Amino acid sequence: MKKIKSFDGVKVAYNFHKGKNDHVLVFLHGVGGNWTTWKKEITYFKKKGYSTLGIDFRGHGESDAPDEFEKYKTEFFAKDLGVVLQKEKINKFSLIGHSIGGGVAICYESFHPEHEPQSIILVEPSPVYPFKHDDLLHEGKFLTKLIRYIAYNTHIKNKYFPHMKDCDLSNYEHNKMDLLHHLVHVTPIRSLVYTLDQGETYMKESKKKIENTFKELKCPLLVISSENDKITPPCLAKKIIKWDKLAKFYFVKNADHAVIVEKPQEISKAINEFLENN
Repeated sequence: MKKIKSFDGVKVAYNFHKGKNDHVLVFLHGVGGNWTTWKKEITYFKKKGYSTLGIDFRGHGESDAPDEFEKYKTEFFAKDLGVVLQKEKINKFSLIGHSIGGGVAICYESFHPEHEPQSIILVEPSPVYPFKHDDLLHEGKFLTKLIRYIAYNTHIKNKYFPHMKDCDLSNYEHNKMDLLHHLVHVTPIRSLVYTLDQGETYMKESKKKIENTFKELKCPLLVISSENDKITPPCLAKKIIKWDKLAKFYFVKNADHAVIVEKPQEISKAINEFLENN
C-alpha cells in the first residue's frame, strides 16, 4: 500500500497497479469497507491489462482515521481522490464506485469538471440519502443509538472497539452477525458514523447540485442495481436513469447490497462490456 498526505494532512492509503493499458480503473468502496471489497474485480481487470487504483477512504482500511467530525465531509473524500490522481499523474481514468463510493465519484465530478473521467460506473448507488437519521443502515433505532453512542464517546470507543487494519473483505459474508462484527472490529465506529452523518448533510444540502451533475454529465454512465438490495433499492438507482437519459442500466438478480463481493464475476463482466463499448 502507498500512502500520501492529503490536502489537510490526513494520510490516505491506496494500491496502484500500472498495467499495459494506461486507462486506469479507479475503485471506490462503500462505507465501512476498504479497497479489498473490490479485490476480485481488480484481479479480473489486471488480467485484462488495465491499470487499477484501489483507495482506502479516510477513516477506513489503512488510511488515517482522524478524530474530528469535520474531517469526514463527503467533499473531503472527493478531494482525497483528486490528490491521489494528481500524485500518480493519472489523466485517463474511469471511476467505479460502490454505494457511498458512487456518491464520492459524483461529488468529485461536480467539483472537477476540468479533470473528467472517461466513464463512470455506479454500483448500488443512491442519488438521495437512503436512511432516516434515527435508522442508520436500516438497522433500527436501538442499534443506531448504540453505534452513535460509541462513536461520539471517546473513552468507550478507544477502550472497547479497537481498529483492526488490513482486513481482507473480498470474502465477506453479508448477514446480520457478520455485519455487526464488521462494524465493531474492521472499521472504527467513529469513522462509519461520521462518514454517514456527513454524507446525510451533504446529500440533503446538495440535492439540486447532484441532480444537475447527472443531467449535465458528458461521459458515459453505467448504473448497476441489485434485486434484493434493501440499503439502496433499485427504485433509487432508477432516479439517476431519469436524469441521465443516455445512462446504461444493469440489473443483478438474487443479490443484495454486497453484490460486488457476492457476484464479482458478473459485476466484472458487466463493467468490462460497458468499457469495451464506450
